[in-house]
Amino acid sequence: MYVFGSGVLIGTPSGGSPINFGLAQEVSLNIATTTKALYGQNNFPVAVGSGTRKMTGKAKLARLSGQALGNLFFGITPTTGGTQTQFGEVTSVPAVSPFTYSTTFRSTFVSDQGVIYAATGLPMKAVASSPAMGQYSVSAGVYTFSSADAGAAVLISYTYSVTGSGANIIVTSQPVGPAITFSANLFAADPTTGKQFSMLLYNCVAEKLSFGTKLEDFVVPFRVIKTVQPILFKVYSEIAQRDDSAMTEAQIDNLAQAIWRAVAHVDPALTYDEFLSFRFTVMDLFAALPPVAQASGLSLRPATSEASPEPGKSISTP
Repeated sequence: MYVFGSGVLIGTPSGGSPINFGLAQEVSLNIATTTKALYGQNNFPVAVGSGTRKMTGKAKLARLSGQALGNLFFGITPTTGGTQTQFGEVTSVPAVSPFTYSTTFRSTFVSDQGVIYAATGLPMKAVASSPAMGQYSVSAGVYTFSSADAGAAVLISYTYSVTGSGANIIVTSQPVGPAITFSANLFAADPTTGKQFSMLLYNCVAEKLSFGTKLEDFVVPFRVIKTVQPILFKVYSEIAQRDDSAMTEAQIDNLAQAIWRAVAHVDPALTYDEFLSFRFTVMDLFAALPPVAQASGLSLRPATSEASPEPGKSISTP
């Protein structure tokens, strides 16, 4: 049969109700077995024994579910409500006294998140009382400004509580040991026959939960630079001397390792062998190279007469 699409992933906590993880974009399952080979005087084994097995999986989801996070990862049933952020509420300092502004959600105000001038984006400084020019004070959702800022347009950010909607998960520090278990059901359909592929996993534990945001770019934090940068520099030094098509297998392997190390920072469980099993070409690796290199402190510049001998510096390319 054929399987099309990412499928549907449903988790059921022990003694709880089924929960759809929500808009699964990609689900992968891996079964690994440890083996032990017995060798004699020749280079091929005469027997292979099978040891322990484990199944691991990953799911990329496009929708955050408070029920899934709470019940399947933290073992906590979410309560209704929570804390939300009002970002950049538009107002102006009154032209005459009193120079105060009551926020839209002042009745459920939680905490101040800063004030900036709308015209310049420059932040104002929070003080306990009697603000001077460029300062403000806040109490119970009411902001007080200086008469010197009368008429100035400002943007106010703050948090406030809600009670009738949302899912609130309060995570506290607990003794180590107990694990949150749940069953999982992954199913997808064959578009040619309508038949269903289904996999039931009866005892699962969520090992890792990751959140990440980016604006159309690769994210390679500083702590991965130490491993990525030396390999990238070696790759740059090699390709600066020859055409891409003339790269040796070892040079391509260095390129693949550099990209893998950057990706593995976001997904530490990803092994190099698993990375190589993905579908990509050498040109795909080259396409990923510039943003990874830039985040690692290296950059591609127009060719000069001499390449820098020091890692971390720009080098020339043909």
